[in-house]
Amino acid sequence: MSTKHKKSLVNPGKASEWLRRYEEEGMSPPKIADADGYDVRTVRKMINRARQDRHAREAISAVYRKALERHYADMCTFASKLLAFLSSNSQLEALQSYRDDPLWKALKEHMPKSKLWSNINRWETTLHEFNESADSLDKQIQEQAMKKTPLSFVKADVLDIGLLPWLVDAVKFHLMSVARSGLGLKGARFTTENVETFSLVRWGPYSVACVHQGDVKEIEKIKKLCLWLIKDENAWRGYTLLVEKAGELKEVSGHLEDELTRIRMKRVVEGKCRYCPF
Repeated sequence: MSTKHKKSLVNPGKASEWLRRYEEEGMSPPKIADADGYDVRTVRKMINRARQDRHAREAISAVYRKALERHYADMCTFASKLLAFLSSNSQLEALQSYRDDPLWKALKEHMPKSKLWSNINRWETTLHEFNESADSLDKQIQEQAMKKTPLSFVKADVLDIGLLPWLVDAVKFHLMSVARSGLGLKGARFTTENVETFSLVRWGPYSVACVHQGDVKEIEKIKKLCLWLIKDENAWRGYTLLVEKAGELKEVSGHLEDELTRIRMKRVVEGKCRYCPF
């Protein structure tokens, strides 16, 4: 048996080694003490301390791992919401609410060189041009509608006989939808609702005209007018540009879907940001 003598303080490395020998090699504290020339009480004390330190590190590591997993999950969820927004016919103004979200900043710091950001800018510009092209049709739709009926357009807040401003919105919606390969108002039902002494004519969700209550002939004329206005999309000046911008939107939306889907499916975002747990 080796002679025990006073030794310097046991460093963490030595304590960890004793713990390993105790757990993996099955050496008892007395045997470790004899082999290394330490008091057995010191060996037991340092083995316990090394075990406690290990548990503390494991607990901290688990906390950080869970925080990092949630951080990644938050960014993947944000990517899913952003994809849903960009894939819809949402208002451009709503994009700012996503830009103001801290997760936008986090994702951009993780992926500063990603094409995602330039494609979002391209999507925003193209959608603005698409909407402008559709808005340029407003006056043309009004003029064409009034060529086919003696009725004039009346104000939306005044209940009176005439065409309602939403007729323009209905036709414009149809042209925008068809330009993007949708159905628009094809097959949409016409309904009427009696209000006071008038009948409101609705085309799908749009109120398009106001006629004398029960005036069946006038209601039928309104229906024919609506169907005539959407009979030939290509007859509208500016529709070609609308289709062109719709094609560009489809292309850039495809790129955005690929990029955001990759983020969602990988579930791990490379790089770091100001919100990373460590």
